[in-house]
Amino acid sequence: MSVSTVIEVLPAILFFLTFKFLAVLICGMAKEKVLRRVGVGPDMLGEILSARRPNLNIQNLIEIIPERGIRAADAIGRKGMHIVFFLVSMVIVQAFELGHDAAIHSGLVVGIVTMLVMLVLYRSNGWLGSVIYRPYARVMDGKKARLNMITAQITGTCQGVLLAGLGYGAFFATMDEQFAYAIMYAIYLPVAVGDTLGEVVGAFWGRQKLKVLGIGDVNRKSIEGTAAVFLGTLVSLLAVAAFVPSPEGYVGLALIIAVVTTVTELAAPRSTDSFFIPVVNAGVVSLWLVL
Repeated sequence: MSVSTVIEVLPAILFFLTFKFLAVLICGMAKEKVLRRVGVGPDMLGEILSARRPNLNIQNLIEIIPERGIRAADAIGRKGMHIVFFLVSMVIVQAFELGHDAAIHSGLVVGIVTMLVMLVLYRSNGWLGSVIYRPYARVMDGKKARLNMITAQITGTCQGVLLAGLGYGAFFATMDEQFAYAIMYAIYLPVAVGDTLGEVVGAFWGRQKLKVLGIGDVNRKSIEGTAAVFLGTLVSLLAVAAFVPSPEGYVGLALIIAVVTTVTELAAPRSTDSFFIPVVNAGVVSLWLVL
């Protein structure tokens, strides 16, 4: 990625970052409001919003605060950011008429800036550190909440570097524009919709009985959430097939991607799905196009 490329898309990058900070404020306040409603007092809230070192015993916390309420607040904060940022990204890409290569590089720069900010503020208990991490750092991850989030940001940024390095932006540019969008959706919608819906459904209605690998004091998922990943991915890609010009056989690809995404989301250690889901799906899409 050259300096000239960054300068070319700089206005879009600044809009991305501005709206992302606004989303951080809004989703963070929404999460805090839910935590207060389920019984989290000022002192406990201060501990939750801190770097949580040396102690935040999540087992003691869920004995006095309903776990489902805590998970709901976590989902609203973390996945609310996913939804808002995805929608804003679509608007900015269209408003600035970014090509596929420019869109990928803009997202990559935003990811790198976000990663650097989070690394600088990782141990901060000041106002800015609390505000930046508030929507992202799950309460249920306990003392490892910020570590979980910074791992997710680093691996997500590495995914962008990897796909950009493999030339996916230029690859999309060689296709018919609408065809390329359909392929991009097959790679990224599973994270934006499927993964998001999985956590939301799991938080509000899931029975957290599936023990998984991950960074957090509590690492569990639910069958309900896993099913929501599959359905969210499949329905969103079927909508693409219905409303966006797509290559022949795209419905079959949608089903394959839904299955692969569900398996990947369940198998990938928690906080790494933003890396593994797009990368694995990019491999599946590439193989599908070749065959």
